[in-house]
Amino acid sequence: MVIGPIQFASPLWLLLIPALVALAWWFSRRSLAGLGGATRWVSLAIRVLVIAALCATLAEPNVRREGKGLAVVVVMDGSASMPRGATDSIVESLNEMMSGSGAEDRLGIVTTAQQAYARTLPNRGVTPRMALDNAVAAGDLDPGPRDGTNLADAVRTALSITPADAASRILVVSDGNETAGNVQRAAERARALGVPIDVIPVEALVGNEVVFDELNAPSAVRLGQTVNLTAILRSSKQGTTTGRLSLSVGGRPYDFTPNEEGTSLPITLREGQTPFTIPVTLFRGGPQRFVARFDPDSESDDAIAQNNVAGGVTFVQSEGKVLVYTVAPFETEPFLKALRDSEIDTELLTPGEGPRSLEQMQQYDAIVLFDTPAYGFDVRMQENLAQYVRDSGGGLLMVGGPNGFGAGGWISSPVEEVLPVRLDVPERRNMPKGAMAIVIDTSGSMSSPIQGTSLSALDAAEEGAIAAVTALSRLDEAAVLRFDSTVGTVVPLQEVGDKAAFIRKIRALSPGGGTSMYPAINGALDVLEKSDAAVRHMVVLSDGETIDNGTLPQLLARANRLNISISCVSIGGWANDALLQSLTLQTGGLYHDVKANASGLAELPQIFVKEAQIVKRALIWEGDPFNPSFTGAPSVPLRSIPSPVPAVTGYVVTTDREGLSVVTMRAPEPDEDPILAQWQHGLGRVVAFTSDATSRWATDWMSWGAFRPFWEQHVRWVMRPTGSANLSVVTTNDGPRTKVTINALDADGEPLNFARFMARVIAPDGEAVDLALPQAAPGRYEGWFDSSDSGSYLVTTAYETQAEGSIERGTIQASVTRPFSDEFRRIEPNIGLMRRLAESTGGRVLSDPDQAGAPLFESAGLTQPIALSPVWLAFILMCIGLFLTDVAVRRVRISPREIIGSIRRAAKKTQHTATQIDALKVAREKTQVRLKKSASAETKQAAKAKFEADPKSAPATGPIISSRPPAEPKRPVGDGEAQKSPKVEEDGMSRLLAAKKRAHTHDNEN
Repeated sequence: MVIGPIQFASPLWLLLIPALVALAWWFSRRSLAGLGGATRWVSLAIRVLVIAALCATLAEPNVRREGKGLAVVVVMDGSASMPRGATDSIVESLNEMMSGSGAEDRLGIVTTAQQAYARTLPNRGVTPRMALDNAVAAGDLDPGPRDGTNLADAVRTALSITPADAASRILVVSDGNETAGNVQRAAERARALGVPIDVIPVEALVGNEVVFDELNAPSAVRLGQTVNLTAILRSSKQGTTTGRLSLSVGGRPYDFTPNEEGTSLPITLREGQTPFTIPVTLFRGGPQRFVARFDPDSESDDAIAQNNVAGGVTFVQSEGKVLVYTVAPFETEPFLKALRDSEIDTELLTPGEGPRSLEQMQQYDAIVLFDTPAYGFDVRMQENLAQYVRDSGGGLLMVGGPNGFGAGGWISSPVEEVLPVRLDVPERRNMPKGAMAIVIDTSGSMSSPIQGTSLSALDAAEEGAIAAVTALSRLDEAAVLRFDSTVGTVVPLQEVGDKAAFIRKIRALSPGGGTSMYPAINGALDVLEKSDAAVRHMVVLSDGETIDNGTLPQLLARANRLNISISCVSIGGWANDALLQSLTLQTGGLYHDVKANASGLAELPQIFVKEAQIVKRALIWEGDPFNPSFTGAPSVPLRSIPSPVPAVTGYVVTTDREGLSVVTMRAPEPDEDPILAQWQHGLGRVVAFTSDATSRWATDWMSWGAFRPFWEQHVRWVMRPTGSANLSVVTTNDGPRTKVTINALDADGEPLNFARFMARVIAPDGEAVDLALPQAAPGRYEGWFDSSDSGSYLVTTAYETQAEGSIERGTIQASVTRPFSDEFRRIEPNIGLMRRLAESTGGRVLSDPDQAGAPLFESAGLTQPIALSPVWLAFILMCIGLFLTDVAVRRVRISPREIIGSIRRAAKKTQHTATQIDALKVAREKTQVRLKKSASAETKQAAKAKFEADPKSAPATGPIISSRPPAEPKRPVGDGEAQKSPKVEEDGMSRLLAAKKRAHTHDNEN
């Protein structure tokens, strides 16, 4: 309901006004009976106004303002599928179409490719042409990453910036090949809001093109089986296209024609899709990656090279295989013999020889870290190892020793998160501590950049120091010193405890000044000398340049006397290696040469993990033999293992982990540290044995009769269970998503229902997400995941099925490969989508001939929006004011007649007073004029008497200068003036007094 400029959102409340007014009149006959007639009617009128204002407030009043002008938001597609120079062409077309824009019209710009960005807002006061020119001049039309098209996000962004006080249109300029989102769903919202979407379809002139649509490979096969790969290529050229097809299997070229030269296969493509079948026999277990590529004979037959590659992965099922990592192969012989006697296929490697990628790790069902330190694995390998367990169902067994667990530098590593024990020293333990002093060179030479990175040598030194502190136990001690021409303490010697405080202070260092290294080393020796730690160690990070001389022998002698080892990390391209090597060789430390490039920088964290390992020897317990005791916790791997187990003389100290971890063997009281622990982590299983499997700490175990079954059962428990032949997995790409279908059968070949699947998908960037696989049909389970990014996706599914009272566990894997973005897959513009976009929202196709010359700012058929501003607060205040007035009228009993009379008397008094004041002002002005005239006459007479000589007087004959003071001259006054002046003044004052008296008399009469 609209009344003037006010619109009521709930006008039904206004219907109460007549009824409430009638009730107010009825009750006022008695409640207002004691008031005078005029007062009663005034009070009743105020009550009616209060009722009307209250009902109007409940009706939700709003002030209506109708919008003006037209706002157009342009969506500019800048993805890789658009033709070159498309942005310049769009800008030129917009300039031509803006000729009819008005003063109230506005322009907004949204760019889109992988993501949409609002570049220019349709602000009032900025003309459309000015907005476009400003965006071009500022370079705001860059769409960002171009390997994708998200038109849906662009339309939603355009709707979000349309103003509320103007009609709006959206113009989409694109080829219509969206790779993410659904623009038609976004258009439904635009239609609901009454915003039409105009389109300009862009037809990209790609020319001849070949697209490798897909390479189909089975998800799983058996070892030695021959599989048929299907390569599907698509050509847009009329006629034929020739080229060569190459294939690699597991990184090795596949020879199509062994009897001929070369490994590629010549093929001929026809217009449209052409399939090829490639038979390949697989003799290696684990995942096998296939990468196929097409190379045209003529470059004119293929415009885009990015879409000429396709890939796939097949998991080759074989007998379970275990990878054993070690840095001392000869020490693993008893352990390996036990596994091989149990017919477990094992492979022994050092950390540098093992698989680096997560996909390569999939060929093993379990990985054993046999007394292996963390510094042999870079951060990425450690992350892959953790994902191998958590997200792909692999097994992990960590066996202790001097290089295992916390003593091996695994504290705060990604691997620690998957272990069933914590590696830091428990607070309840009173153990020998280690102490480390880190000396950092902050001289000016450390500001030099590291080749291939944006970091300086000091930045690298800081990151190395942080890695060392992070690897220490929280009960270890650490100190950080810096030096240039002076020495400063960054962090005094203290327990590591809060590592964040160390990191914050280390990163606050800045380069500058000269270089004087020896005083800093001497200061670090002073700090470590005060520590009662069992192991004291110093690490110097420097380029070795120093102005000191003559004090090195004394420093080395003091370090050896205090039993403090010194390690040096040489940073920079012009380091004094001879000096730094001398420091390490003569004190028993380690020398690390970090080159001034990116590869050297990558080595720093592992170097300091190794340095921290020197300090963390205190985490090792060694003493009298004891027999680890069983805790009684349920453990399948310990089934049939006799008790007690043989004695051990040492182990790496760890502490219990809360949650689902189960400790099955402990040290004796009072420490009761974990010796053996296990748990299920994610899709995989992990076992931790904190003692070792050699004659160092477990001499009696070597001759123990249960040595082989003990290790066999634990290794088999952690191994990834093999998949069932009755389960198969199929992956199907559908635009930016992939469908995973699992078909499950029981032993009789009937559909297997109500199975439990736990699936995870590892994306190309390493991020893992859970995948739900609900049952969609008898024996069929389906799920979807986002696969819009190019790369390989690893799908691992662990399952449990129950049949005839027994539970069967297993793992099946599949891989989805997208070698290139879908942006390069579609070579023809999607004109149909663009037209449907316009038709569904009432927009225009501005590229059609009948729309030639159509203005961009066309407001015909659009309804201007109405902006509503709520004003209920003003109505509430009005109610309060009227209510108080009503109370005043009824309680104070003010007579309206008296009020009117008082107003009239006040008006009359004001009028008389103004008249009197005017008369006084006139009389005053006349008096002032007379006084001025009299003063003027007197002044003239006095001047004449002063400057004119009396003709009757004779010239003076006396001296000119007299010793007597001159007599005061008398003012000559005329006879008439002496009588007239006082009288005039007296008459003026008399008239003023008389006028004042008359005014007082008149006031008293009134």
